[in-house]
Amino acid sequence: MNVSRAYSHKIYALSFEEKFSARALPNAGVWLLERKIENTELFDLISVYPFSLCNNWQAFGDDLDKLRNGDKPVSLAMVIDPLNRPDTVLLQSLFNHTAKPFKQHFLIDFSTDPLASIASHHRRNARKAFKKLEIEFCRQPLEHADDWVRLYGELIRRHDIHGIAAFSDSMLRKQLQTPGLEMARAVHNNRTVGICLWMRDHRHAWYHLAAYSSLGYELGASFAIFHESIRRFERKDVEILNLGGGAGTTAKEDGLTRFKRGWSNKEDSAWFCGHVLDPGSYDALTERTGTSQSDFFPAYRSKGS
Repeated sequence: MNVSRAYSHKIYALSFEEKFSARALPNAGVWLLERKIENTELFDLISVYPFSLCNNWQAFGDDLDKLRNGDKPVSLAMVIDPLNRPDTVLLQSLFNHTAKPFKQHFLIDFSTDPLASIASHHRRNARKAFKKLEIEFCRQPLEHADDWVRLYGELIRRHDIHGIAAFSDSMLRKQLQTPGLEMARAVHNNRTVGICLWMRDHRHAWYHLAAYSSLGYELGASFAIFHESIRRFERKDVEILNLGGGAGTTAKEDGLTRFKRGWSNKEDSAWFCGHVLDPGSYDALTERTGTSQSDFFPAYRSKGS
């Protein structure tokens, strides 16, 4: 019997409880987050970051029905990872408002030689980085929690990160306890200059988060970490590694997109799905906020509420 790990594990979901309440769909094996709706006593549900994994899509609809007949969250907005996506017919039957391709993800399929498809630019930068850096895969990620918190804090300030990805120090430390989380650390002169976190669930793995110091960027720590991580996952019999998509919610040719594409040998789409659980409250909220014509889901949050 497979044991849930990574994004489908309770420990990961509970790491968000500083800002959200964690909610399980027990039969489907999905963890979601409750968000309070401003100026009401209502709430809605969203995926954990960056998406929720479902262990049993056949039971997902029954779990939604139980939510509808219980304490009635208004809606559910969920990002579906391409490695966890059921067939299109089933997916569209489960969500009553929207189910559509959302964003291209860059994958590494290990059925072919993953190193052979790496862009020459990435190879060159990795070779250069190896001359100055050592890459360590940490057996006990919590031992490096202080370095991780420091580096991610720098990332938040550098890129002015807001929203769900603006993790607090406490949340970052709790996530390190997630079963299936793996940490790669770039070291220069005995100092940590970069950390990358991966999530693994049996034969699938995902890029989770990474952060680097100014020196880490200068030395190309990201290239060295990704190169060695790919080699490591190949040795550990991972079938597919998902590097995620580019920055933001729309497709664009940003630096992160070019970086991830340079490692990948396959692309597939994540899907965005929306489900209305309490139609009366949903309609009342969209009328109150003047957002009934919005294409955003849930519409009542289209103005940032």
